[in-house]
Amino acid sequence: MLKFGGTSVANPQRWRHIASVVMDNVRQGKHPVVVCSALAGVTDTLTGLVDAVERGRAPGEYLARVHELHQRLADALDLDLDAVLGEELSALTQLSACVGPPCPEAWRARVLASGELLSTKIGAAWLRAQGLNVHWVDARSLLEAIPEPNGGAAQRYLSACCAHEPDPAARGRLASNSIDATITQGFIARNHRGETVVLGRGGSDTSAAYLAAKLQAERLEIWTDVPGLFTADPRYAARARLLPRISYEEAAVFGALGAKVLHPRCLAPARAAGILLGIRWTDRPEVPGTLIGAGPEFTRPGIKMISSRSNLCLIRMRRPRDWQPVGFMAEVSTCFRNHGLSMDLISSSPAEIRATIDLAALPGASARVDDLLEDLEQFCVPSIIRDVACVSITGTSISSELPRLATALLLLGEPSVHLFSHAADDTHVSYVVDADAARDLVRTMHAAVFDDVDGLKPPGPAWVELQRPTDRARLSTPSPTAARR
Repeated sequence: MLKFGGTSVANPQRWRHIASVVMDNVRQGKHPVVVCSALAGVTDTLTGLVDAVERGRAPGEYLARVHELHQRLADALDLDLDAVLGEELSALTQLSACVGPPCPEAWRARVLASGELLSTKIGAAWLRAQGLNVHWVDARSLLEAIPEPNGGAAQRYLSACCAHEPDPAARGRLASNSIDATITQGFIARNHRGETVVLGRGGSDTSAAYLAAKLQAERLEIWTDVPGLFTADPRYAARARLLPRISYEEAAVFGALGAKVLHPRCLAPARAAGILLGIRWTDRPEVPGTLIGAGPEFTRPGIKMISSRSNLCLIRMRRPRDWQPVGFMAEVSTCFRNHGLSMDLISSSPAEIRATIDLAALPGASARVDDLLEDLEQFCVPSIIRDVACVSITGTSISSELPRLATALLLLGEPSVHLFSHAADDTHVSYVVDADAARDLVRTMHAAVFDDVDGLKPPGPAWVELQRPTDRARLSTPSPTAARR
């Protein structure tokens, strides 16, 4: 199973690399299943289209942008866009004109799903032109969402979860001696009524993992625009080093705490099916990348990464100090549950509870916060600190390393720390700070932990060693994976 993200399918050079990877697998007697995201920029454009229709505006500029992005790639690949995508682009135009505000969530899902349908159609046409017998498959015929009776419409249509038990029938349909490879879409599925749903944040990685588990794939490779997982985001720490092997558990924690290369939702299906998961660099297929699995060779105690997350808010809930108050946590937790919001990091005392909300984790979370604050007033005096970030020291058995981190912890005197959390499973210690302090804190913590503390330097080459000289300008350029799906 080979999954390629939006930046990996957006230009002809990377499609040539995709063809090379597919051909290598075919020569080894394998049947690769290629899962693709929408072209970089397309999903953002489709989101703009949805918002425009919701506001009663004409979507023409967004439709033109979608057409332009695909026309540019088709021209570069020497394909006739009308012959390959004319029908699909026409269907998108008709779909964008068939509703008005307020727009139903089912319609939103259909619009957002079109990006992956378009990218895979153009990819299949080009791979066939290279001599590969490629079978295009609609992912909605393979993945079905699990009903969420207690979830709202936004969750059911825009952040769906899918079953991923082994499906021998589906595996049999794709296996054919006359077909070299299969290409399908990430991010999209169907519900029990046959309607289109999308999988939300991290949806392409997650759907690839669902498919790998259902089809009992030998291995799942996530191909992206970076070589793998690093000890820190290389944009912030130039001496960040590649992590060659980590466990499923560590990868899930890293993803949840801000490692944008891989979404934590994709780990559970791969782990349950015992599928090795690799992160590979589309631009440099010769780089081994990061391999994720189970067993002693993947698990080494100690600190592995300094990570950060933004787009958080912090809720402070205070009430008069009382000795051993009963029910305070239950009351505020019920308020969060009633509004469909998760308490992310938590710190508590008899008189105050602080909790962060990851606003990027669930569609529509930002719109629910004010209503949450209003309901919390029944039990406490709530307040909110917006635009905060979380910086985490992550790994395995972190508490055993804390005495060696005194130098790093002293660095926290400069930024204002709104919340400190030591994970119950001993996988991380996290600090919630103002968003504008996070980048410098990652940089200084990484230097203190991995450069100045003996024995903590992980294996693997540094980012600057992996780059060609002409690539080094990327160190100061935000990585496209920061907003990837």
